[in-house]
Amino acid sequence: MSTQTKRTRLDATAASPSDAPTTPMASARQSISTSVESLQPEIATILKRLGVEFLVSLHKLYSKQRQVAKFEDDTSLIPISARVNFTLKCSKLVEQDEEYTNLATETNDIVKNFQMDLRKKIVATAKLEVIALKKVAVDTFTRNLRMAIEALLVCESGSYDIDKVVHTLIRVYDNRLFGFIGTLDLTLDNMLATYKRVHTLTTFPAPFLTELPSSQTDTSDGNRSMRNLPPQATLVLFPKLWRVLETVFVIPFSLYLNVSDRNAKSIELKTLSDTFFKTKSTDDSEMQVESEPPADPVLIKDLIRKQVSSETKRLTNEVNRLKSALANQQSKNGSRDPSGALKKKSGKLNQVAGYNNASADDKKKKTAASTKKKSQLSSKKRSGDFQTQLKRVEESVSNKLVQFYGYTADPSRTPRHNAYVRMSNMPLFDYWNRPTNRAFHNLTSFLPPPPNLRSLLGLGLGFIPTPFRPTSLKTLLEDDNGGFLHLERSLRLKFFFTAVAQNDPDPAPNWNPKLHVRSDWMPPDKFFPDLMLRRLRNFTVKMAQLFRRKKSVPNLSRVHRNALEYLKSQSDFIIATCDKNLGPAIIERDKYIELAFRDHLNDSSTYQRLSIEEASLHLFENRSRLDKWLEDHKEELTDQEHTFVSSKSQDIEDPLPYFYLLMKVHKTPLKTRPIVSYSGSLFHALGVWTDTYLQSVAKSFRSYLKSSFDLVTKFKTFRLPSGRRCRLFTADATSMYTNIDTDAALSAIYDYILNNQNKFPTLPLTPLMEALEMIMKRNVFQFGDTFWLQLIGVAMGAPPAPSIATVSFATHEEKILDKFDNYLGLYKRYIDDVFGVWICDSDPAKDERKWRRFVRLLNDWHGLEWKVSDRSDTAIFLDLTLQIDGSVITSTIYEKVNNLHLYLPARSAHPPGVLYGLVAGSVYRALSLCSDPSDAQNHLQQLWRHLRARGYSLSALKPLFTKALRNYRNRDQTSTSATSSDYWFFKLNYHPQDPSSRLIQDAWNNTVAAPRLSKPLKDIDLMFKPIGHRRFIVCYRRFPTLGNLLSYRKLLPTSGRSVSSFTEEL
Repeated sequence: MSTQTKRTRLDATAASPSDAPTTPMASARQSISTSVESLQPEIATILKRLGVEFLVSLHKLYSKQRQVAKFEDDTSLIPISARVNFTLKCSKLVEQDEEYTNLATETNDIVKNFQMDLRKKIVATAKLEVIALKKVAVDTFTRNLRMAIEALLVCESGSYDIDKVVHTLIRVYDNRLFGFIGTLDLTLDNMLATYKRVHTLTTFPAPFLTELPSSQTDTSDGNRSMRNLPPQATLVLFPKLWRVLETVFVIPFSLYLNVSDRNAKSIELKTLSDTFFKTKSTDDSEMQVESEPPADPVLIKDLIRKQVSSETKRLTNEVNRLKSALANQQSKNGSRDPSGALKKKSGKLNQVAGYNNASADDKKKKTAASTKKKSQLSSKKRSGDFQTQLKRVEESVSNKLVQFYGYTADPSRTPRHNAYVRMSNMPLFDYWNRPTNRAFHNLTSFLPPPPNLRSLLGLGLGFIPTPFRPTSLKTLLEDDNGGFLHLERSLRLKFFFTAVAQNDPDPAPNWNPKLHVRSDWMPPDKFFPDLMLRRLRNFTVKMAQLFRRKKSVPNLSRVHRNALEYLKSQSDFIIATCDKNLGPAIIERDKYIELAFRDHLNDSSTYQRLSIEEASLHLFENRSRLDKWLEDHKEELTDQEHTFVSSKSQDIEDPLPYFYLLMKVHKTPLKTRPIVSYSGSLFHALGVWTDTYLQSVAKSFRSYLKSSFDLVTKFKTFRLPSGRRCRLFTADATSMYTNIDTDAALSAIYDYILNNQNKFPTLPLTPLMEALEMIMKRNVFQFGDTFWLQLIGVAMGAPPAPSIATVSFATHEEKILDKFDNYLGLYKRYIDDVFGVWICDSDPAKDERKWRRFVRLLNDWHGLEWKVSDRSDTAIFLDLTLQIDGSVITSTIYEKVNNLHLYLPARSAHPPGVLYGLVAGSVYRALSLCSDPSDAQNHLQQLWRHLRARGYSLSALKPLFTKALRNYRNRDQTSTSATSSDYWFFKLNYHPQDPSSRLIQDAWNNTVAAPRLSKPLKDIDLMFKPIGHRRFIVCYRRFPTLGNLLSYRKLLPTSGRSVSSFTEEL
């Protein structure tokens, strides 16, 4: 933590004569001293004191006025005396509790309101002080002005009425006098009234004159008598007096204002300079650090070994030299004075003699030098006000850079030099595991994002910060969805069904794992042997030894944690997710809301704004419709389906879906994709049930395409017709989800299923159509604090949305395929993306007519628009680049230019199997989708480089790639017959500092599965039947990712300006 410079008030020692000329007061006082030094010493002393006294009063007034102006210009600025630092403290256990969050928010509001009330009172008090200081300054000026004139007239011949002279000077030089002290808001009448009050005058003597003669002819004896002018000596006196008074009262304050303005600009320029150059240098060096890959560990070890050897030799030689010198010195001292006592005694005698023989002059010199040094230090401390401010600015900029970057670069060094200095001071963990490609999409327009967010967001929204503490035994004992409770229930169920049913119960023929609802039923204790209770207790004791309480080691640096806390607490920006998995993006919150209205919600034909009362009424009706649907179709639904929908629709915290946007950064200009998140809403379970049946319907169409793997598999047997020219084409629907005609889609789905019931014998048509109608026509969602009803189409984010889009338009495609059977060699569609092979006609004119008719028919379905590409030998479809090569179509992987390749970094706290899953999936994808093995090899080499750039070591990646390639070659021999009933699952949240899965499995084997000198678990029997063998599997769940922690799905009003405030503007 950097030390902060002690705060000192500007010109706190303004009355001292030793202020440095860099301060406004010092410069003004030095001007007074210089202007009066040619006068008689006594008069000079008087004028100097009078000028400084008036200057101090103006300085106090000016400082207070600047303070008031500062608070009036910035209404959010809180005075130091009104700042209250209060936090509602709590333990880590309730930090995420919603009730605590509400209490903390209310407390912050109370503290903020209290501070604002104090601010108003402090500002009002400061304004009263300004009025009082103005009165003091005016009184001081009128008093000191008369005293200065009286002192100057002492040296003049003749006698003058002092008040009359003052009145004349005020009248003659009123513009120049009141112009410089505009701070006092003085007028001539106010000045005269104040003068009379201060000097207790009943009447003011008339001035000698109100203006000086303009030329010498006006001052001749004749003209003087005609104009009633005073004598020539008196006329000459006034300019002389004014010149002195101007240098004492007018010019110093003007200089004070100039120096103050100059210092303020210097501080502003210093702030601007340091902020720009230091930030630029630090950011450039950070870019060098991020792009610099870690050095080869073997090379580092060799360098360290050589450096240690060289340093050891140097230190050994130095020790030997010192030993030799000490031995020589001891031998010399031993020959002269073996005991050394004589030397010590003589030294003490010399000290005493030298002290006693010190002369008085030496003492005076030392005293004078000490006094001078103290005076210089005191003067330096006072004169350092301006320099202290500059230093404070420099430290403030450095502290901000340290907060965002962790260090401050030296602008005088090159970025590479600063980067090497940074890496030399970097902890080893950060050095070896740091990603070297960190980036995000900056979509801001008017608010610059905080510096070095790249360092945090470049980790990717999938990055998992290490939790505050590792998993504890208490957590494993109290976990309802895992840990010991889930494991014990699995064991009890196995023993129960072994004893009662002589086997595990077989699932129903139409049982669907997607619709499974976990049961909390526990078999009776009599079916669970006491032997197993003892073994489970032993397993718990062994786990208690493994899961000891300890402090976690964070995988985020302090800089990253500061940035994360800032992003969680601020209300100016949103960390959004990009479409096509192209990485994170930052955008202003206001701009994000404006895009939502501009691109989507302002379309009154698609969305209708609802009041909170209307939304509540719609929600009540939807709940009633769902309850009635469950009651009316209980006989048509299976028990599992009915239980799933009914149980998942009860006790819902957020019954309405949430609307949010994905950023289409690959589009120019920027576009957005609307998502209505159904997760956890009232119709979510109904949507999941609907989707299970619609998927089976979608697969029955000829145009159905499951994925790009399915298309490449089709290419292996597909051959282009010989002797005919073939071209590739693609088509993309424009906003397909929201442009689907609802009534037409429902009618098309109903008619198709009704006419093909033999293909779907178990499909409940009536419940399905009623469910679809509820989802498509009763979709009420919320965006921030606003509520909306979708009038047409289906919401992207609803579980059955892809199936609805696939099935509804496929009924129209079937007609097109029949009409163009001779021209469409291949036609496949993945939701809103079409790929086809067009077989050209030998007659170009006829071919063009057929093609145009095909495109016209494709766009002839209830207003849905398709953008069809030109026919070509190559095409980009999904994640593939396709090309005609003779009679076959070859493929390779296509990646968008905007892809940042932000794979999970090595330091992320994700379970260890995730990295292998990533590598194995990428290997399978490359080798399956690339027709040319060299393309697959290039893709895997790029993957290797990307993972290396994310901080993974060679030793970590090489065995994973080897294993993935081996499994791909042997994929046909891999057995997949095992089911969940073949395993014992022990579920827990993954923490990097928890015991490894191997240690947990050993504890299980030694205490439960096969304890020493005891019967193995698989041989324990009830009713003369052993329960059989099962593998023990440790299942990991992950903690929240950065995307979860910075989620913008719920755009709450507490996180910034409410969405409803934009409706009138947009």
